[in-house]
Amino acid sequence: MPFVLEFADPVTYARAMAAPGRAYEAMQNVGEQQFVDAAVGEAETRVRAGLPVRAELALVGYLARKGG
Repeated sequence: MPFVLEFADPVTYARAMAAPGRAYEAMQNVGEQQFVDAAVGEAETRVRAGLPVRAELALVGYLARKGG
């Protein structure tokens, strides 16, 4: 399912990307500041005047049922 997150600016985007647990390993490997700098740099390439920075995601969900 397509999903979009929007952020006011590149710094807010970078902070949001650094917050979840999945970023932990990346920050441990390259350092928190380098991770944030790279995220800001990537977000800056997507800035459009008057529009939020968008992160487009493809979400996948799974359902399970316990047998019995």
